[in-house]
Formats: sequence, structure tokens, C-alpha cells
Amino acid sequence: MNPLNDHQSPCVAVLCGVHQAGLQAASAARQLASHGVRTIMFVDDSSALPGHNAQLMLDQLSLLRFCTVKITKNVQGE
Repeated sequence: MNPLNDHQSPCVAVLCGVHQAGLQAASAARQLASHGVRTIMFVDDSSALPGHNAQLMLDQLSLLRFCTVKITKNVQGE
């Protein structure tokens, strides 16, 4: 990820579930996107489940709307 190496655009795929590690992955995706890394985040469909972690994940997703992270729930055709 050398700035002089601009012919190779980095891309990161992040897989997130509704648990503490998934919340940390979502935060890492936001940080990477804010530094210019092309980021795609897959969010598990169980994010609709009630609970504290689900609300925290919704908070992370709302923050990600301000970044250039592509968020998907479907890995088909991505």
C-alpha cells in the first residue's frame, strides 16, 4: 500500500456477522475506506435479529454510509 504504487488499487472484502468480531471488522472496513482502499463489506442476513450487537451493527452501517464502502447482503454476482 505504497502511495507511489498507484497502478495497483488495493481492494478488501470484509465479512461481518452480528458479534463483536463482526463489529470490529465493520470498523476496520470504515478505516480502510477512509484511507482510499476500495472496500466491499458482506453483512450476514441475521443482522435483523434483535439485541445489543444488532443495534451496534446498525450504528456501524450508518457510519459506513459516509464512506465509499460497498455494502451487500448477497455474494452472488459480486
